[in-house]
Amino acid sequence: MGRIVFILFFLTSLTFFAIVGNLNAQAKGKRISSIRFGAGIGYTFLTTKGMDYRITRDLDNVNELRPSAILSVQKVIAKKQLEIGAVLRHGETETLLSYPGLGSGLIFDELQLSFQWSLNQNIALNKARFTFNFVAGLGLNNFKSKYFYALPGDTLNRRVISTVGYPRTSWDVFQKNRQNAFVGSFGYALGFRLTKQFSMYWETSYNLASTTKMKGDLSANRGGFADGYLFTSLGLYLRIQPPPNKLKCPRLK
Repeated sequence: MGRIVFILFFLTSLTFFAIVGNLNAQAKGKRISSIRFGAGIGYTFLTTKGMDYRITRDLDNVNELRPSAILSVQKVIAKKQLEIGAVLRHGETETLLSYPGLGSGLIFDELQLSFQWSLNQNIALNKARFTFNFVAGLGLNNFKSKYFYALPGDTLNRRVISTVGYPRTSWDVFQKNRQNAFVGSFGYALGFRLTKQFSMYWETSYNLASTTKMKGDLSANRGGFADGYLFTSLGLYLRIQPPPNKLKCPRLK
């Protein structure tokens, strides 16, 4: 149900954003700003208290490099420098912690309002093939997580310590429902124009959440800093530049 709400809200925001912006431009007799939309794939890396700062590839089915996905639409609002848009993400990751034999898993769906500022004043990629953008965003994250033992030879599903958003099986510490958290992000994007319509963007951002439950650890008095994650992706985008409004008011003689 949570994913359906996220997708509907994303599509509604996209439609409203495009219609209002274009009607406003038409009303002023200006050229309509370009819009780019596309999708990409990448990876999510959980950052939390006790992380081990290593990429886990394969330890009893613990694999930190699990594919994540992004769907994005951006609209130019300043001719050379600024874009505003909406970003929908689905992320998955599992990682070992610095504490011996412990690990965390995270799965989430997220919607962010995104701002991109071109540091070389080429936000629409019409002056040169490259743009280097500063990225910032604010949004809502809906997630589930688990905290488990990860000793070699163990079966992880029988060694879970606590969970958020998973149905209860054999463990005692759990929250049945997925949780929501506010997320703020900052990072960068490198854009490269392939053709007049198509471009590729490599985006990396750090995302800080208003919760300590993304780790899945529900032990009492855990404390510490809020959880977060690093998200990196490579995406293909289509840019649409509507024709200028050619309608003119008749002159009265």
